[in-house]
Amino acid sequence: MQAHARGCAQWRAHGYMRALADNLLQQLDEHLDWSSTDSFASSCLETSALPSRRINARRYSGFARKAGSLPGAAMSAWQADVAPVMTRGGEGMSRRMPKRPANVDAHNSASSEYMGTMSPRSAGDTDLVGFRAGLARGERGFSGLKLRRADLRELDLSGLSLQRVDLAGADLFQVNLFGSDLTHADLSSANLVRADLGNTRLDGAQLVGAHLSWARLLGASLREANLLRANLSRADLRRARLEANLEGVNLSGATLVGADLSRAFLWGANLENANLCEAKLAGAKLRRANLRGADLRGADLTDVDLTGAVLHGARIDPGQLPQ
Repeated sequence: MQAHARGCAQWRAHGYMRALADNLLQQLDEHLDWSSTDSFASSCLETSALPSRRINARRYSGFARKAGSLPGAAMSAWQADVAPVMTRGGEGMSRRMPKRPANVDAHNSASSEYMGTMSPRSAGDTDLVGFRAGLARGERGFSGLKLRRADLRELDLSGLSLQRVDLAGADLFQVNLFGSDLTHADLSSANLVRADLGNTRLDGAQLVGAHLSWARLLGASLREANLLRANLSRADLRRARLEANLEGVNLSGATLVGADLSRAFLWGANLENANLCEAKLAGAKLRRANLRGADLRGADLTDVDLTGAVLHGARIDPGQLPQ
């Protein structure tokens, strides 16, 4: 009985693994570019992980035919690591898995290059490795890198050239970006809580839904930046240049003393208890904005649009509002 039960279990396991192997091979046939050595090296890694079962002759001959046109290094890898696995027989599931390939470092290198082209996340990871290596070497220019969703918390990135860098969704908590150039960078949904962005250039940057509460943007330039629904509560924006899209932005409790918000688009913005003393708001659009308890003393309100804005408790000098 025990022998019978063991035989049934092995038969079921064999059927499952055979189906898994066939499915993987079909995907390799359909999706890999066999003209690329890197693609084939990646397939070698995957195929080497299969159980030591004999694969049918049609599939093996197809793989061998495609391998025959490879350069010498890849052909050697095929002969040493992959072909024996595909042709080796076995008794049920009792055979061991194939040994680790002797030239695994070469395989891993080719696989990394291939995988780096598969998705934005993989490309971002690849650029992150190069970015960290460049920082260690003291490099300052990193324009155009893909660092989407990268973990860069509490790093010193001050004075760097990061133009057009993709940092969407990146974790930049308490990072030091003082004096860096982030012109046209993508920081959508990035975590910049308590980050130091003093004197940083963010002109034309995408900051949609970014988290900038308690961030320091003293003297930062955000001309034509997109801060749609960004969170800048309690942020320090003294003397910052904010001729930007600030629709629905949260600036509650923010310090905007001397900030330039001329012609800024602030529809539906939350400026409750914000300090806007001496701020330049000429031509700004503040329709339906929340200015409860805001301090607007000395601010330039020439041609400002306050249609539907809530000004309850706001501090404004007599005669300061446009007639």
